Formats: sequence, C-alpha cells, structure tokens
Amino acid sequence: VTREIAAVHIDLGQLEQRRGNRPEAAKRFQRAMTMLENEPAPDGRALQFERAQAHFLLARLADPSERQGPRGGGPSGPPGPGGAGGERPRDGRLIEGSKQQLQAALALVARLIEAEPGNRDYRALQGRCLLLSSRLPSRSSGAGREGERPREPRGERPRDPALAAQRQQGLDIFRDLVAKSPQADALRAELCEALIDDRRREGPGRWRRDEPPGRDEPPPREAVTASTDALAALREAKVHAERLVKDQPLSTEYRA
Repeated sequence: VTREIAAVHIDLGQLEQRRGNRPEAAKRFQRAMTMLENEPAPDGRALQFERAQAHFLLARLADPSERQGPRGGGPSGPPGPGGAGGERPRDGRLIEGSKQQLQAALALVARLIEAEPGNRDYRALQGRCLLLSSRLPSRSSGAGREGERPREPRGERPRDPALAAQRQQGLDIFRDLVAKSPQADALRAELCEALIDDRRREGPGRWRRDEPPGRDEPPPREAVTASTDALAALREAKVHAERLVKDQPLSTEYRA
C-alpha cells in the first residue's frame, strides 16, 4: 500500500499548497517522494509516474506565478502572485532546487512517453513541467542571494530563447491533447490558463527604454511582436474559455 499512502501525502500536500502553507506542502511532497523511492520495484510505469508527479509538485513550490487556491480564484482568495496566504519565493536556492526537481521529472516522464507515446497523462505532465520551467527565473535575473526576490522586467516575457522554446513546446503539447480529446475540460482549462498566465502575472506589456519614447516615435519591433503574440494568445484563450463556460455554465472557475 506504499503507493496509496504516498498518493495521500501528495493530495494533502496540494491542499496545504492551496492554503498557502508552502513548508507543510513541501514536507508532504518530500515524504511521498521518499516512500516512492524506497519501493522494492521502482521500475514500474505507475510508480515512475507518481515519482515524476512528486518531483513536479516540489518544483512548483518555487513557481513565481503560482497562485495558491483553485484555478481562477477560490475560497482561499483571489488570483495573484504567490496566491492567498503565501508570498512569492525569494530564495535563489529554492529556484535552483526547483529546476533540479523539474529535470528529474522530465527525465522520468521522457522514459514513460518513450514506452507509451499515446498516454495522455504522461504527455500532460510533460507539458506542465515545460511550462513551469519556462516561468522560473534564470540566474541572470537576480535569483541568487537568499532573501532576494528574482528581478524580472515587468511586462516583458523572458528573452531567453531556451525558455521561450520550452513554453512553446508545453503549449503545443496541450493544444494537441485538447485537439485529440475535445471533451477533456480539465486539459482545455490548463491550456487556457497557460495562454493567459504571463499576461496576468506581468501586467500590461511595455518596452524597456531609459527614457519613454516620444509621441511620434514608433515602439521597437520586438515590442510590437510581443504585443501581437500576447493578443493572439488572449484571443486563443478566449475561445477555449467560451467553450468551457458553454459546457459548464455554473462553473465559477471557468467563468472567472
């Protein structure tokens, strides 16, 4: 029954995370991980998937855009950086530890997908890991010293091509899953959240200059491209949100 007990710890950890209690959530996830790693037969696919999920949940504790509480807000509070009752993690060591957890999760899920390419759960977890990885600040963003908030330019997406590629790959995975399983509302909601997440987290886009551009001065090309991409993502998210509300008009999460 080790896997079942570990699954309960994972569920309890997610509840603590939604309450904003990150330390207790981390303890629950770590306890589940220890139990899963000590299983006598660690090579089974189901066990590997549980371990990959535990790695991902541990990594998500350092997500700078993580909103504690149900998607779209909930009884614990409205959406916002760090969520209700919890603040955005500021420890650079936490960020680096999160990246290590993500690498472990991606390595496990890659082997699972190689063995079973059509498994929807495996691919969805891979997409979540890639999207989370693209949101974590890089070392150059200032996430180095303990107690220091990672410095990211407000209103701008990361310029790191590797992060942009990970985000695109994660979005494409969820787009494909939704296309193949149009009735899977949970996957559609995750895609919708991923499409609007950057805009919600960073606020209105702007280009960086030492001085504001003059009234007649056109914005830089990269700013125009970023704004166009952001608008396209919001329009795509709107289509999915309307479909979700049409299917489940009483869902407060989908309406939000």
